[in-house]
Amino acid sequence: MPEPLAIDIEGASFHYGARLVLDNITLRVRAGQMVALTGGNGSGKSTLLLLACGLLHPDAGTVRIFDAATTDDGGFEARRHCGFVFQNPDDQLVASVVRNEVAFGPENLGLPPDEIAQRVTWALSVVGLGGFEDRQTHSLSGGQKQRLALAGALAMRPRVLLLDEPTSMLDPESRYDFMRLIRQLADGGMTIMMATHSPREAALADRVVRLDGGTIAFAGNPIEAELGLSEDLTRIAAKDPTREPEDDPTPPRGRHARPAPQLTPEEILNAQAIDPIQGHALMPILRFDDVTYIYDNGTDAAIRALENVSLTIQLGEFIGIIGSTGSGKSTLIQHMNGLLHPTYGRVLSNWNDLADRFAANEARFRIGVVFQYPEQQLFAQTVYDDIAFGPRNQELGVDEVEARVKEAMAQVGLDYDELAARNPFQLSGGQQRRAAIAGVLAMHPEVLVLDEPCAGLDPAAHAAMRDLLRQLHEGGQTIIMVSHDLEDVADLATRTIQIDTGRALPA
Repeated sequence: MPEPLAIDIEGASFHYGARLVLDNITLRVRAGQMVALTGGNGSGKSTLLLLACGLLHPDAGTVRIFDAATTDDGGFEARRHCGFVFQNPDDQLVASVVRNEVAFGPENLGLPPDEIAQRVTWALSVVGLGGFEDRQTHSLSGGQKQRLALAGALAMRPRVLLLDEPTSMLDPESRYDFMRLIRQLADGGMTIMMATHSPREAALADRVVRLDGGTIAFAGNPIEAELGLSEDLTRIAAKDPTREPEDDPTPPRGRHARPAPQLTPEEILNAQAIDPIQGHALMPILRFDDVTYIYDNGTDAAIRALENVSLTIQLGEFIGIIGSTGSGKSTLIQHMNGLLHPTYGRVLSNWNDLADRFAANEARFRIGVVFQYPEQQLFAQTVYDDIAFGPRNQELGVDEVEARVKEAMAQVGLDYDELAARNPFQLSGGQQRRAAIAGVLAMHPEVLVLDEPCAGLDPAAHAAMRDLLRQLHEGGQTIIMVSHDLEDVADLATRTIQIDTGRALPA
């Protein structure tokens, strides 16, 4: 007797305003199957996941979860079977303390306190956050927040787990552990549907569904999916995600650029040094002097996110910042233009201490930061106004602002005619990331700081972003990039800085 249908989508279509996002989708997922949703940015993956658990309702067609329609009785019966992990975990974290976040769902189910406590302990242990119960959620890294969001979903003991790019902010080791857990959950009978751009992750699924322009372009097993893997697909699809540890966690220097030489004290004072190969002026543009940063989590166990970090970044460099999830990378870059100030030590830019309010304000025009989650810096009603915000604050004329917007959108591969008038929150996650980068590029910053710029991009967009960063650097742009993708770092960076438990290790 076949397994019952966990997800039954029949002829479903969905519009955002006048824009058709999903067109007559029919998809059936049996209980206990693991399905990978693939496709380019904007193809409809996230929208399909939201339909599949009743957070959105189709404009036409039906969606049923274990035979309960998502449109019946407000969709409560259908949604009670589902757990959802969003692309950006900040969209679903509601509590200020980790323990309370995981307990939120079970409490709403009316479970007794003892069972809630057991579920919290179990879920945090499963996702590798045991011992984090009393941590403040805002002090967690992006990758730790993703695992916390999964713990909150698992604590509900769902029959169906829906995941939107769940590994995009995880380091390779954490990504391996995460996918091993997801495969174990599927093998244990949980139904899983996961959006991913990773061929390796898709190959671990029982079925691959590829979306293209809001329709299903392919549905079948991973062996037939032409995932573009050089590895043996039969072995991977047999649920054997063999670990491939790095012998040396520090990748080689970028292939396209010569490492920046160190300056003598006289050259630093005169700021006249020139790299003869790249032609970049070399001068210290950022300096960290013995920087320690402590997150006060309201308890005696304050968290040292950075500890005694000293480093110098010179104009014209391409710095790759690497390290495991939660090591302090995002905290480090937020000090670079005064968004955070050291608990101890100091950060200098152009020899000005960024603890000074005026120096920090000035630095924010010269040092542009693109955050880990682009939604955190998109705010305007249209893509145009979002990208134009910085140039307008630079008091540029109307024509110059428009030219900057067009230039920046072209640089990141966003079509001006198609997208300039769109609401940025109706873009896909990958498109939002490119729009956020465009908003910083439009200000023509001296330093471009990027936190995981390729996360959430489909393979074509990932390659285009890598080419863009290479071209910007070859044109003289100083770039600082946080990345878990060691191939990107090896290809692009002239120097790496490894962060390990808040400390900067020698390269």
